[in-house]
Amino acid sequence: MALIKTFEERPLTPTKLHSPVVCGYKAVELGADRVLQIETYGSADRAVPGKVSQVIQLDRSAALALKAIIERAFPEH
Repeated sequence: MALIKTFEERPLTPTKLHSPVVCGYKAVELGADRVLQIETYGSADRAVPGKVSQVIQLDRSAALALKAIIERAFPEH
């Protein structure tokens, strides 16, 4: 699990499109903090399909930063 606080643009070189999976999300209060938690679940070809695979949490600042990144990545939307 990871709480994302900042984003950095990096020179990544994706070479393929990954297989599709389900992504769950929920905004929750954790003590005095509000976070958006996002989970991906194992694809059908995994040893345990549907098992939580990755979990990330975004606080308000990180969520707003991600929103800006998405708007820059997909400017026509």
